[in-house]
Amino acid sequence: MRAKREKRRFPRVEVNWPVTIMTPQGPKRGVTKNIGPKGAFIATEYPLSLHDKICVVIKTPRRPALVVNTIVVRSEIEKTRKERSSSGAAVYFLELTEEELRFLYAEIAAGDAKEKPPSRVRCFGCGQHVSTFKTCAECGAVTCTGCLKPLANGTVLCPVCEAPLT
Repeated sequence: MRAKREKRRFPRVEVNWPVTIMTPQGPKRGVTKNIGPKGAFIATEYPLSLHDKICVVIKTPRRPALVVNTIVVRSEIEKTRKERSSSGAAVYFLELTEEELRFLYAEIAAGDAKEKPPSRVRCFGCGQHVSTFKTCAECGAVTCTGCLKPLANGTVLCPVCEAPLT
């Protein structure tokens, strides 16, 4: 049996952050199951439909809540043993500030560090697990040497925040 290949362009990290989904029927609760710089999977009892544009408020542990406009790109509904349905949705972030994006990259880097030995991490450029990389001191982004592009003067900049990498 072949290992399942990751299809995402950007890595995600598993989290359990509370979410408030702003709906026409009022706020609904949910929980993020994973999150990345471009989207998240939200588990909720409130069914979300494909292409719904929704505002979500993600309560994060180390900063003020993220308030993000999103679009549903995948919707799932499951029947549990007691025939009670639960649902969830993959959402794509329509807009994030630079500071919010830096926070998410730092969370992903921290998640990778918890799950894998420090010698192997996931590159934010190509999404592959690599052993030769540079970590940005400014935003925490991890980039493999294959994705780094030096400037004419030899300086290498972080692909996320453009801070010099050492």
